[in-house]
Amino acid sequence: MLERKPKSWVEQVRGDEWSSWPARRQSAFLRLAVEYWQQRGFPYYELTDSQIARELELLVGSDPSRILRGNTLMSSTTGLRLANYFHPQMWHVRCTRYRSPVETFSDPGRLRVAIAKAMRIWPDRYGARGTTLRRMLRSFSNTVGVCNFRPTAARAIMHRFSPAGGRVLDFSAGYGGRLLAALTLDRSYVGIDVSQAQTSGLRAMVARCAPKLGYRREARIIRGSAEEMLHEIPRRSVDLVFSSPPYFDREKYGTEPDQSFIRYPTLEGWIEGFLNVIMLESARILRQGGALVLNVGNIPERLPAFVRQWRHPSLHLQRTMRLQLAKLPYKRTSTLDAFKTEPVFVFEKVR
Repeated sequence: MLERKPKSWVEQVRGDEWSSWPARRQSAFLRLAVEYWQQRGFPYYELTDSQIARELELLVGSDPSRILRGNTLMSSTTGLRLANYFHPQMWHVRCTRYRSPVETFSDPGRLRVAIAKAMRIWPDRYGARGTTLRRMLRSFSNTVGVCNFRPTAARAIMHRFSPAGGRVLDFSAGYGGRLLAALTLDRSYVGIDVSQAQTSGLRAMVARCAPKLGYRREARIIRGSAEEMLHEIPRRSVDLVFSSPPYFDREKYGTEPDQSFIRYPTLEGWIEGFLNVIMLESARILRQGGALVLNVGNIPERLPAFVRQWRHPSLHLQRTMRLQLAKLPYKRTSTLDAFKTEPVFVFEKVR
């Protein structure tokens, strides 16, 4: 795992070592660990140029055929921390009523409990190290961290549903999992996002990663509302429209007035004003034989039902794939519970 060297002995205590200590020493350690991290600040990803190059090498070496098996996109985290590295703001985003990881981290009492829990459930890990804390804070009690689209799954989709040298449009570019995939393939990429923080991170990703890959295609990032910006894309000029649109107001990525959940404050209004417009525009800008690929969450339930039932004379639903999302090991109760999944809908432009 790519990670900076520990800056304190606090980060070098394993869970099994901590568990062997008497209660008083455990408590003293937790106090010191909380003080240490309060002084250090949140453990955002820190990657050097050589580490970025290594992550890119691993992603380029991933085999799309091993990720897309039948109608299942297999779980793989290759390239994920690299994409996340460019978007530290993602740790601040709230999901519905839950706290963000940064909010839990900033509460000394909750941080103490989180470190203690990490020590107990991962005896072979360093419970107060940044990597372990990030993992714990994603799903700590009443805390949820937002997820990036997995670059390996994005590569598999682009490899399967767009030609070499083709043009990919991503109308909700988000945290860059799909952009990173495009940079490692022979594809042009146009990403649209309304968030200043997201577009800044995406442009930084292009600036840092494209030269290391010898990337020669277009990688353009547009800041704006997708339902407005797509009108400017020429008709039949795109091979693949591929995105994971916001799940209405489940994840609030920013406070800009053009954020879709602010612009359309009801689910029905959001579906009609944002999602339906996006799909209609996709039918216009896709070349014949091109594809519209949409990943939508199961919450709210109305979203996958709307996409599944959507009809258009030139876009036909070709198949529905399942995107695997790994659950944390300590939450698994059986092998059947190892993964939760989300639907990925593939529409073909037939005329």
